[in-house]
Amino acid sequence: LGLGTERWWLRSTEGGRRLWTRIVYSMPIFGTVARAAQLAGFTELLGILVEQDVPLPEALRLAGETSSDPLLKEGTRRVENDLRQGIPFGAALRQQRMVPDLVVWMIGFGEKKGSLAAALKNVAQMYRRQAEIRAAFLRTILPPMLIIVLAGSLGFVFIFGLLGPLFQLL
Repeated sequence: LGLGTERWWLRSTEGGRRLWTRIVYSMPIFGTVARAAQLAGFTELLGILVEQDVPLPEALRLAGETSSDPLLKEGTRRVENDLRQGIPFGAALRQQRMVPDLVVWMIGFGEKKGSLAAALKNVAQMYRRQAEIRAAFLRTILPPMLIIVLAGSLGFVFIFGLLGPLFQLL
């Protein structure tokens, strides 16, 4: 009953979804793959919208709404408010700490140079490559690790199942 309630809370409430996203992102390899994939999709869509001359605050709002990441949605709302107050995009991203400093620098440089759409697409490409490389790593390392864990647990059960009765005889 408690597990069902917890699962319902994690899926149906905004706070639960944020907590679950933080838990997933804190996982060593799975989290970085999930975060990179989310950011790749977000920045790619934002780059397309900016390229099609959608105003930046509106493009940011639309890209944030399409994301399934509640942390990204919340961050885009705050950055959108900063943009509407006249803060440059790079500075707003730096204030909200939504993305790493390298990405802030790339976006800020693209914004100053007048090629924000190209900078956003480069960021998306970088995140997509990062997600693909780490997913490939997972695909190669996970099967042997599962075999080792499974063999160890079966060996543990077998040895103690065999030796347990022998120790009872002593």
